[in-house]
Amino acid sequence: KNGSWYLRVKDPAGRWRCIRSEAKSKTEARRLADDYARKTERQHHGLEPLPTDPSLTVEKLLRWWLKNYSEGTPSHSRRESSIRKHLLSSSIATLPVIALRPGHVESLLQQKKREGLGPQTLNHLRGHLRTAINAARRAEQYTGPNPVSEVRPRRVPKRKPAFLEAPMVRFAFFLCAVACSAARPPSTPACAGPISCAREQLVEADDGLRRAIQKRGVTEAFAGVLMEEAKLLGEGRGLVSGKQGALDALQGVEPFTWTLARADVSLDAGLGYSFGWLPNGHYVAIWRRQGGDWKLAVFLRKPAAPQDLTPPAWFVPFRGEPGAVPPAAQTVAAADTAFAALAKRSGTQSAFTTYAAQDAVQLSRTMIFGREAIGHLFDDGPAIDWAPLVEDAAQDLGYTIGAFTAGAVRGNYLTIWRLQPDGEWRYVLDGGVRA
Repeated sequence: KNGSWYLRVKDPAGRWRCIRSEAKSKTEARRLADDYARKTERQHHGLEPLPTDPSLTVEKLLRWWLKNYSEGTPSHSRRESSIRKHLLSSSIATLPVIALRPGHVESLLQQKKREGLGPQTLNHLRGHLRTAINAARRAEQYTGPNPVSEVRPRRVPKRKPAFLEAPMVRFAFFLCAVACSAARPPSTPACAGPISCAREQLVEADDGLRRAIQKRGVTEAFAGVLMEEAKLLGEGRGLVSGKQGALDALQGVEPFTWTLARADVSLDAGLGYSFGWLPNGHYVAIWRRQGGDWKLAVFLRKPAAPQDLTPPAWFVPFRGEPGAVPPAAQTVAAADTAFAALAKRSGTQSAFTTYAAQDAVQLSRTMIFGREAIGHLFDDGPAIDWAPLVEDAAQDLGYTIGAFTAGAVRGNYLTIWRLQPDGEWRYVLDGGVRA
């Protein structure tokens, strides 16, 4: 037919097909047809692997693998989110698996690197694809070689130690002195009372999260400590609610570390907070005690400049055993609402000066320490309008999360409140992120 010999043969499924051959004569065509028939019979009896279905695309393969191998595992939701975002929407998704080459995978990883993904995340994507193809080979869905195995993993550099800027060195020595002075002989308690003990456990939880991030990665570390109703505040994202939403938002974030500045807990040791410096920013963590363990209720991470001023001498990372306080005159949300109302009536500077505790810290371009310095921060500052959305408190400690508007800028904020001896709430830490 048209100068070519066609073979009428049965495929492995038993269907008759006509296949164009390269035969030059009728005798050669018959020999090829006999060879094809013998090969088909061996495939039918399982003596040879079946050919890969050309309609099996990379997208179909990944969806098959997610459903049959990943679904039901602890990391499934994060793995599925990463694959949907970076692989199923990529140029290789529509390629038949039999047409996938190492060059396709290498080009995709280079593209993702240009989009800002770090080497660890790129290795995760490479691993997902390699594992899915290997699973398909074991299940005889695909019989060819695994092209991803020829693509080299990205080198994940060891993180350099974070050195403090010169103005922070004195404070670092101070922190060391506080830690050393807290040491006790083995025969005596390591802490002076229930509040101090709870605070030490919170500091251990804070450091445990920091170390877990370095060891296991951001999402896995946070998955182990986040409460189900946790809140995440991040620059450019604003407020993210719920554990799964927070983990999705953290997907692809490179490991980071921090230096603790202060930590404290409530009188009933049920609520606590920690905050400090990131290499290029600030962090705040709100902790809730559950079954004796500290769990993460809120985490804020925002960019900032290196600390250019040494914290004042009065700033201490830990306070002693606090005394009793009178009942609160109002809730922390009511105090925050009154704070915002005063800003509208009397101006931002007046409101922040009124509602800041004497030892308050403001997370701005750098950390601003003390009520007086915070007042200067808002000299001729823009009008800010805000309202609380979330509140929680335990005896003398509480926090609010809300939304703010400052001119054309919109975002979310976190304010930590401490009950004062007069029964009024005053904030001890405040910071926000753009939505």
